[in-house]
Amino acid sequence: MTSSKFIIPADYAHWLSSLKTRISGAQQRAALAVNQELVRLYHHIGSEILERQTRQGWGAKVIDRLASDLREAFPEMKGFSSRNLKYMKFFAQQCPSGLIGQQPAAQLPWFHLVTLLTKVSAEAEREWTVSVSTGSPSRCSQSATACPPTRVRSSPARSSQWSTSSTFTVPPATRHTPPWEARRLSDCSVQTHTRYSLA
Repeated sequence: MTSSKFIIPADYAHWLSSLKTRISGAQQRAALAVNQELVRLYHHIGSEILERQTRQGWGAKVIDRLASDLREAFPEMKGFSSRNLKYMKFFAQQCPSGLIGQQPAAQLPWFHLVTLLTKVSAEAEREWTVSVSTGSPSRCSQSATACPPTRVRSSPARSSQWSTSSTFTVPPATRHTPPWEARRLSDCSVQTHTRYSLA
């Protein structure tokens, strides 16, 4: 009985390399698309909370109840804590149009956004940070662009499945902390291996 020896085609290594590149690119595009939908959802929820609190005088207890009901309805999702719902409301307050300056907020992962909105108060500096992080052109003023940037590292919240890992650059600015934020944002930091799941 003759055994035929398996021979790898000459162009196999090149073909495999191109497939890996294609697959990695598709993974990244899918992760970005999912992140954009998540940020848009959070903006919508925050806007609804803001509107109802303004119109109906909702208090903090209603947000606690909403968090409990949403967690019960979607047990597989981890982004519906009272704290995160308050971040959604704060996001909607700070970016009513879903933009930071002229930059779409959905370009950044959620916890990058939380860190940016709570640590940087000047809109020009926020827009500058988004443009640097995403490589988008910015209309920021010379004074904001000239600021020596600081590197901010955040790590994903323990309660969040939505983490993107990375450090990103933020210009020096006054910390802008919402009054309801009891603890530091140590639970809202980001690091970059892309590990996405609904927070």
